[in-house]
Amino acid sequence: IYFSFMLTLILPHFLRAPDERLPELHTPALNQLLRAARFQAVSETTAALYQTHLCDQLALPKHAVYASPLNQQIGLNTVSAQHGASLAITAEEAQTWCDGLNQLYGTDAQFTVLRPDLWRIDLPQAVDWQIDNIFNLNHILNPHDAPSDWLQLFTETQMWLHQHPLNQNRKPCNINGLWIWNAPDNMLFQASAAIASDSAWASHSSANVQPMPEHFTAWQQYCASQQLDINHSKMFSETFIQAAEPWDYADELTRWDHTFFAPLHDALLSGSLKTAKIITEQGELIIHKPSPLHFWKRAKTFNGSQLM
Repeated sequence: IYFSFMLTLILPHFLRAPDERLPELHTPALNQLLRAARFQAVSETTAALYQTHLCDQLALPKHAVYASPLNQQIGLNTVSAQHGASLAITAEEAQTWCDGLNQLYGTDAQFTVLRPDLWRIDLPQAVDWQIDNIFNLNHILNPHDAPSDWLQLFTETQMWLHQHPLNQNRKPCNINGLWIWNAPDNMLFQASAAIASDSAWASHSSANVQPMPEHFTAWQQYCASQQLDINHSKMFSETFIQAAEPWDYADELTRWDHTFFAPLHDALLSGSLKTAKIITEQGELIIHKPSPLHFWKRAKTFNGSQLM
């Protein structure tokens, strides 16, 4: 573990695919920040962002794995899946499903609810499936390449859930599968004095995690009230993961430009922030204090797919 000494915003899925058609984006504050910034391209998985900056307590015994309930939609040539809080699974539903699966499998597999969208499976012996974890769900293409015992459990639970009476009331967002995944290997966790987050995965963190504020000014006030150096803090938001549709993304980006990027620009200008960093899967944007000398730099307009 080592400590970060720069205000850091970790924003999974902040950058969109270059070929995605987006509505017009309104980001005047972010555009100003880009003029005083340097982008370093570093390809990371979404899982790496979670493991490096938020979750350092995901380890499980070798005989246990995680299971994440899914809503899978199978098209002609594609398989798409939703998971997590977007499925609005209740604690009662999760417990009913786990109780039923425990009756089905007996001592061969025992299911425990950790939270409604995350379950634990205890198996009679250690497994080493090396299955990609839930954070990288968008990169999961073909589970049929998985080991045969994993594939059997995946298929059996899929069929069982598909027929379950609880799903009759959940259409079209029924729970029709489980992504069964190994706890990730330990990574070098970058700790901080405090971290603001809106992620349920914050419960797997040893850090001083606080709720994500509605605006950057509230985070400044929190750090001041706790006598924490805001330069030693982080903000980890799933805002842009949840904004899957292009119009939702554009709306959230406008809100963030007003509530986070504009006051962040002001804080750098006043000197209350030394530098700041925005981290995405594609790399890191290091933002310095804006200077009048930057007038000669060309104006930049954020296009949704790059921070250069």
